[in-house]
Amino acid sequence: MAEVAHVFTCDQAYEDDRGQPSVIGMFDHVRAAAFPFTQPRIVVAVQIAGHRHERCDLSVEVLDPQHHVVLSTDNEAPVLLSDIGQGFVTVTLTDTVFETPGRYTVRIMSEGRVAASKPLVVEHES
Repeated sequence: MAEVAHVFTCDQAYEDDRGQPSVIGMFDHVRAAAFPFTQPRIVVAVQIAGHRHERCDLSVEVLDPQHHVVLSTDNEAPVLLSDIGQGFVTVTLTDTVFETPGRYTVRIMSEGRVAASKPLVVEHES
């Protein structure tokens, strides 16, 4: 079974024509003047390691500070790992609403299990 090697929340991520992943504008904190707050764009970049040509289903969830799912994506197609068993996936979240400040969680799901998670702290600007 494939494993998540890295998860980034960022402004932009892509894989170039040589298969080299690039992540731009990594962040794990967001500041807002008022709540509820809408973040126009969050890119979740996931690097996967597994077996050659393995297929892997991935989806992304965002949980609020009370661990309720506030956003969930569906995997449109399985990720096909490369000849050396690596894959790079980006999921763009648009207009994500954060009702309150706190520690949110970005969770990567694969085959019904949590494959990885990372915090996303949403703070009130002072």
